Amino acid sequence: MNDPEIFQKVKCGVCKKKVSTRLCDFVIQYKRPILFSNYEDFTEQQLHGTCDMPLCEGCTIKNNDIYDFCPHHAALFKEIQPTPEMQRSINEYISDVLRKDFEGVK
Repeated sequence: MNDPEIFQKVKCGVCKKKVSTRLCDFVIQYKRPILFSNYEDFTEQQLHGTCDMPLCEGCTIKNNDIYDFCPHHAALFKEIQPTPEMQRSINEYISDVLRKDFEGVK
């Protein structure tokens, strides 16, 4: 859980001028699930860690109007997107899977 007062205390990690209003949401670490003694503890476990660089509104780069990325991770995200050729292969695979799923439904 983030400190509720973080945005009153921390300057933007990019411009270092304005107070931060966001944290970078880029996933930088995946964590292995751990067994817990009860369901509530299990559902509250974090399965990934994010960059969490503090960002002001001006330095935040939005992705899908949901995620806030720092400039470094926004550029990295663009680099790791599938090429058009890869995307075609992905789409063909998904189409085949969906077609097979719906062939039995009539």
